[in-house]
Amino acid sequence: MIASVFVTLFFFSHSDLATTALFRAVAFASMTFFFALSGKLLRHVSSGTLIRLGIGGGALYFLLLFLLREESIRWFVPLGVLDGFTGGVFWAGFNLNQYILSSAGRRVAYFGWGQALFQLAVGLGPAIGGGIITIIGSTAIGKTGGYITLFIVVSLLLALVAVLVGRLPGHEIPVFRYRHILYHRRSRLWNIVLAQQAVLGLYDVALGTVLSILYYLIVQHEGRLGLMYSIGALIAALSSVAVTRLLVRFPHSFWIGAAGSALAITLFASQQNLIGVWSIIIISSLTVPFMMTMFSTAYFDALDRAPGAWQHKFHLMIERDGLLAIFRMISYLVLFALLQVGDEIAIARTMLFVLPAFPLAIGVLLQLSTRLQKEVPPAPSLPSEIV
Repeated sequence: MIASVFVTLFFFSHSDLATTALFRAVAFASMTFFFALSGKLLRHVSSGTLIRLGIGGGALYFLLLFLLREESIRWFVPLGVLDGFTGGVFWAGFNLNQYILSSAGRRVAYFGWGQALFQLAVGLGPAIGGGIITIIGSTAIGKTGGYITLFIVVSLLLALVAVLVGRLPGHEIPVFRYRHILYHRRSRLWNIVLAQQAVLGLYDVALGTVLSILYYLIVQHEGRLGLMYSIGALIAALSSVAVTRLLVRFPHSFWIGAAGSALAITLFASQQNLIGVWSIIIISSLTVPFMMTMFSTAYFDALDRAPGAWQHKFHLMIERDGLLAIFRMISYLVLFALLQVGDEIAIARTMLFVLPAFPLAIGVLLQLSTRLQKEVPPAPSLPSEIV
């Protein structure tokens, strides 16, 4: 998080929004492949090793950005493939451990507190990243020097994390065949959960890319932009703590997140100035944790209702992760195609008026899955072993 926003701005400043969107599409195509490959890799390496590989791949990715500098844009395809590798192997291992270590009935608290700790951990990242670019950019080496200094700092930090990351609990090898994805019987609940993933993938990361560029065109200062992102992260951390109590008492309060996200996007689309930037950051930071905590809970609760122990459900995880990555890739390809029509910034600003429909659609799908979960009890599971 310390540099992810600024990678987007770096690519945009040395190319355009369309090329940046194409780079992200390549990354998610690569991520889909490595999600699928993780089912084979877990026969030979542990999920903890996958997580280390992902973090180590991230260190290499930022090192290459540092070495290639302005030439990075010419190498956006191999860089996108590497970015997809890091995300694919990291999230495959991380999500598997989340499911094993979280317990049914307590997932709202698990994801709420997890989200709060994550936001606190990364909260200072954008401010630090923007500060590095601003301070170094004010010297003789210029703004590009500020960006590449940030990239080498992040590379070294990720390399250190890859070495120091603690050993995760051992677990049995998942039972996985690719034909499981093709031929398993999908319940109505699982189809709704997959629909939730598809809708999220159609707008979340593409919206983040567009917003970061539009914010920067308004703010015109990396340091101030980073500070605004950090304030948003800290607000989201506080909101996530409140979510752990409110969602348990009022399960349908996820609508606060769905409606709040739609309102925030609409306000910024209507008022693209500094007031609009602060409006979307504050409103979305306060409300979106309600939706995303229930979103993750609904996914894992649906896994609980599939028969068998967790070892027999890895194909469901791959199906979900792969579907989400595919629809994120599609969102960037659609964005790339739309930007060919005319002025890309004007098109990006206009498309914001369509996007509020997506979080509202997720709200409807969460309503359906919440109702079905009450009707379908968790399936009896086979005994599993965690060592």
